[in-house]
Amino acid sequence: MLTRLITQSVDKITVRELTEDCHCNRSTFYYYSDNIDKLADAALERALPYELPLALLSFLTAGNAPDNANRQLDAIVKERVSMRSEYIDMLCRLLNGPNASLVEREVKAAMMQMLPVIITRLFPDKKVDEVSARIVFESATGSILSMMAYRGASDLKIPVERIILTMAPELPQAFIACLKRATAEHGQPTTDRQSPLPEAD
Repeated sequence: MLTRLITQSVDKITVRELTEDCHCNRSTFYYYSDNIDKLADAALERALPYELPLALLSFLTAGNAPDNANRQLDAIVKERVSMRSEYIDMLCRLLNGPNASLVEREVKAAMMQMLPVIITRLFPDKKVDEVSARIVFESATGSILSMMAYRGASDLKIPVERIILTMAPELPQAFIACLKRATAEHGQPTTDRQSPLPEAD
């Protein structure tokens, strides 16, 4: 199923194709799955690796000092990326395929569970505006998944380490700065902020 999701839209995949792939009959297929959409969701949930997005998000909890983030870089790459590179390749290809929106939804749902953990580690004794934190997180995850899709479009010619080294530590620190501002402005309406843009004549 995953191999077909790389090249075929899920609504174009037929039961006949899947039964031929698995060498089973239609009765066996419907015994294990009600329909193709549910099968696709289940396949993605079981098989998608989250090592690369989690590795990049790890920089958000690495601290504010560049040297601290840099010290953790090698460990993060080894722990979350190098050991399961073939699964990360699959994710990159899927994000560049016809089912990218489905794959992105599944990955974001898993990564969204990390948001409370990230907020707690960064600001253990403070409250963060939930809307602002969600905006920052959506921006961070969207950027990560876009770069993974770009790697898939390059036919995996761009090393994973190159993506991480290009982003870190400056980009994660920018996200941390946005979260700090959300902490400082907790409870204040967005319209209360002074606009950095000049007033129109």
